[in-house]
Amino acid sequence: MKKKTTFGSSHNLTGEIIAEKQIIQTFTAESESLSGIGVEFGTYKRKNAAIILLEIIDFDDVMIKSCALNSATFKDNAFHIFDMPCILIKGKQYILKISSVDASIGNSVTAKWGRKFHVNEKFCIDETPKLNGELSCRFIYDDEIEVDMNVNRSMGLVSVIIPILNGSELLGKTLQSIKQQTYNFLEVFIVNDGSSPEESEKIKQVIGKFPDLKIELYESEINKGACFARNFGANKAKGEYLFFCDADVDLDKTIFQKMIQALHIHTDCSWAYCNFMWGNKQMSFRPFCAKELRKRNLCSTMSLIKALDFPGFTPDLKRLQDWDLFLKMNEKGKIGIWLNDYLFTAEERQGITSNSITWEQAVAELRKKHPTLGT
Repeated sequence: MKKKTTFGSSHNLTGEIIAEKQIIQTFTAESESLSGIGVEFGTYKRKNAAIILLEIIDFDDVMIKSCALNSATFKDNAFHIFDMPCILIKGKQYILKISSVDASIGNSVTAKWGRKFHVNEKFCIDETPKLNGELSCRFIYDDEIEVDMNVNRSMGLVSVIIPILNGSELLGKTLQSIKQQTYNFLEVFIVNDGSSPEESEKIKQVIGKFPDLKIELYESEINKGACFARNFGANKAKGEYLFFCDADVDLDKTIFQKMIQALHIHTDCSWAYCNFMWGNKQMSFRPFCAKELRKRNLCSTMSLIKALDFPGFTPDLKRLQDWDLFLKMNEKGKIGIWLNDYLFTAEERQGITSNSITWEQAVAELRKKHPTLGT
């Protein structure tokens, strides 16, 4: 399977990539076999095509691998994969250089960069270092993960709880991504939270296409809200771990494997959380910090939570239920472990959670329950 290491975010632009410009990003090889590199580009009113060149160079100025693509194939605000199959030395630092063979002013192709995640790496535009930034890119390695079913079972059962309100057209993709997990000691609970009769029938039809998954379906005739649906599923669950999964996501096949391993290594932690993609947008978190959690939510609902430490979602909250959950857990002395990896993709659409109140109103309601919010 493929292993991805993601750099940066998409908050800034490098400026037009023309023949005289060089973009430099150092990186440390996390595996021996590199497959490719994805770079996020903005194309913006492109007037003409150009050749964009990626090169991997070692610190002795020896060329390891290069690949060129025509920018006419690029989509705006999207990652483009350069095939860069080569053998690297794991743990050794290399240089990634982006330039253009023939682009002139007006080509309007620019790469994206954002906040820095890797302390020991350097990022420059021409010769100017960007001390707090990294190129928005992904290094894709060939990295097989061997899974032993006996190891799976010894690490614990994962209960996947999926609330759904209509939206049957995307449920199949979510269930398929659960079926393909490398960690497969799972049970799945789908809570139909007041879908229309037509949608309820379609949901049953989708579930019927996955006879190999252990799925239990529960139905409510009226919509009671996301908190009810998730708490109901948690009360039915038998697993040592809970994973509250939206019905419109595509999970990386290693998400449960990586999260459960992280919790077995970091035994003081009660939940594991990761970055994710919202459409083409990177949604990045940061290492757990209780002070930071009081200022902003550090985790998504789709985290792996130890069942014994789960306090339940607050039923009367219309928004920010996930933030409230992790605040409640932290106030009981529980902490999380961050996986700096993008392990699921969510559709850019309104989900089961109500947005009937504004963000400001939701924060005000949350502050009533957590007076130290913002301190």
